[in-house]
Amino acid sequence: MFSQRTAASVERIGDGCDGPDANVTGQQPVESLQDTGGWNLHRQVGMCHLGRGVDPRVGPSCSHHGNLDPAGQPAQGSLELSLDSAIRRLPLPTVKSFSEVGDGQLYSSSHPEYPRTGGIRIEVAAVGSVMIGLVVQLALGSVTLFSPELARFPGSYFDSNGRTSVQRRAMEQWPGASKLADIWWNDPDLAKPGRMAILIGGAVTHDADLIPVYRDAIERPSQAIRQAAMYGYLDLIGDQLPNVQTGVSDEMARNTAREMNRMRISLQRNSLVEVWLHAMLRNEDKRFPGFRGYSPRRSATDCLFAVERVMSPDDLQSLIAAFQVSDNQISRIGLMRLIEAVTLSRFVDASSQPGSGSSPRSLELGMNRLEEAIENWRGPGCAIDVDRVLKSRMAQMGAKVRDPRGDDACLVWQRVLRVGDPAWWPTAARQLYTCGGPWIELSVLQADAQWNKDRRDELLNWFGLIPKVANRSRTPKESPAPGVQ
Repeated sequence: MFSQRTAASVERIGDGCDGPDANVTGQQPVESLQDTGGWNLHRQVGMCHLGRGVDPRVGPSCSHHGNLDPAGQPAQGSLELSLDSAIRRLPLPTVKSFSEVGDGQLYSSSHPEYPRTGGIRIEVAAVGSVMIGLVVQLALGSVTLFSPELARFPGSYFDSNGRTSVQRRAMEQWPGASKLADIWWNDPDLAKPGRMAILIGGAVTHDADLIPVYRDAIERPSQAIRQAAMYGYLDLIGDQLPNVQTGVSDEMARNTAREMNRMRISLQRNSLVEVWLHAMLRNEDKRFPGFRGYSPRRSATDCLFAVERVMSPDDLQSLIAAFQVSDNQISRIGLMRLIEAVTLSRFVDASSQPGSGSSPRSLELGMNRLEEAIENWRGPGCAIDVDRVLKSRMAQMGAKVRDPRGDDACLVWQRVLRVGDPAWWPTAARQLYTCGGPWIELSVLQADAQWNKDRRDELLNWFGLIPKVANRSRTPKESPAPGVQ
């Protein structure tokens, strides 16, 4: 149902101006916000206990259902499973002989822990006769922006292989977004390879603080820097990857710079997930509750893929708000899958998931279960605490943890990755990264894609949970990553 995204053309950027919105009655006008240098990326949605399409300013009052459900269990019936049990109807290849990780051992002794202390690491390497590695001297020490893959940028090979490698290294070894921005602005000797590395590698952070860096880069005369800025900016915000092989003209650069300005202002009031959810709802002439600002014009499917790329469990309330506003079946199915991912839930029977011949009736039942679960998740003031939801779900699976996203839950997330529903794999992969594992991005909306299964196997292998897979057909050519055709 959710096919692989195609590469965007740079011609799509255009002016970026939003046209008149069809649903403006009673809405406040968009403000021209001043740049205060701050980012309000975690604003909570003020929508509670509303029917679909009801504006929160006129909706009914909250019912304040604080319990997960009257019996202390969510209404998922036969869809319950234990993390230590076999999964019924799970569409995975045959698995046997997993090597276990001991209770006191988070990951295999054969793999060093990746540092999570600023990513400072000294390393320079030569590729052929060309030195690609770059050492930037900072007050805190030497930081290496080591990106040999940039020798193949732009191009399809880089899209399929190089980008993933650069961004994995950025997450595992480089400093964070704010330090990358400091390097960009404050190191006068930063050469072109280093600037390109920041623009492409830094995009994986999806951090709005880097938008001024892309804004500066897109107007520089160097075509290589412009191409990296266009490519990296769209990647940063979760958009489709553009084809920049023919270059970025002056007009394209100006149009993109204006879009960057509007996006930066919009992100002062809205989270990036909310920007994309609003863009999705605009295809139905609807609005995300309380949204004010700029959002790109993209198809609903493209918006769902963007949400998947930039979301985290902390966006659960926003996903629920959009689900309850939308009337589009495809959008609601996609949002349901994303909600399943961040809550470790399953509302549609595994044999009836989208892409497996799901019937309209099974999907309707799944959405009804989700609506019931939403009511059970609500706490005081109608707020939904995602950690409370995850802790409850883990308890139902037989895992007692103090903090579902803390150190004591790392072994649980390994089991989720090993035997959990494929929709849960991306959340498990993100949590295992915070536990010290490698940065490997998985997909909810393309869970059945071979590249997604291969990446999951790679992560299992890193933790010593190696699946012995029988009769899996493999092709010598690597499958493209999401967003690449």
